[in-house]
Amino acid sequence: MPVGKTQEYAPFIPYDARLFLCVGGKGVIMADGMEYKMERGCCIIINSGVPYHLIAGEKEALYFAANFDFTFENSSLTTPVPPARVEQYRPEELIGHVEFSDMPEFDRVVYLKGMTALEQKCTAAEREYSRKLNFSDGIVSGILSEILFECGRVLISAENQSADKVEQILDYIHQNFNKPLTNKSIGDIFSFHPNYINELVRKSTGQPLHKYLLNVRIARAIDLLEKTNNSVSSIADTCGFQSLYYFSRYFKKMTGFTPTEYRKK
Repeated sequence: MPVGKTQEYAPFIPYDARLFLCVGGKGVIMADGMEYKMERGCCIIINSGVPYHLIAGEKEALYFAANFDFTFENSSLTTPVPPARVEQYRPEELIGHVEFSDMPEFDRVVYLKGMTALEQKCTAAEREYSRKLNFSDGIVSGILSEILFECGRVLISAENQSADKVEQILDYIHQNFNKPLTNKSIGDIFSFHPNYINELVRKSTGQPLHKYLLNVRIARAIDLLEKTNNSVSSIADTCGFQSLYYFSRYFKKMTGFTPTEYRKK
């Protein structure tokens, strides 16, 4: 499936799931409001009911494209189900929509890089699908299952690596909370984009990085207020706050008391 300057595709919402594997060139796929850059080896899986838009890049992109559903409930369908334009979409016509308890990434959009090993499987599936020989439906289904399982395996591996990295990031924050830390400064240390650092922390703690850091600082300040006679100004400086005003403001916001009131209490 080529997508270049001469092809125009409107934003769609699919009634079944979509898989696009880029096998050449470069392009962009918008899915669920996010932009995904596509080049050879990039794979994106879009669940039913999730809007997407194929966009041409500077160089024509060539995709292996498949539509499918995650169940066998609609195996009697013998022709592809076309997606709907956004303004014509009817959610009651969704086909085989699934929400995953064990792999929630598949609920919306999965995006993976470096998946060129899938090209051989996709070629085999296309050959079986087009020739329609005996048992071809079962063979195509089996190949597609292999592709999805392989993507799931890569996702789990990436999550495990991310979990290890998050532990390192959180350890660094706890050891250096008194320094002027930012998303960018931490990203530079761990060679990650600031937005990616923030997303890792948010997924693991439920809080964006700046709020997590603020909670660490306030917790340390509470400890010092309770166990030392250090001045409030000194504690603010020790805990990495830029000013006494900033410290007092956020301390009261998070505890309901000013630092002085808390100490007296």
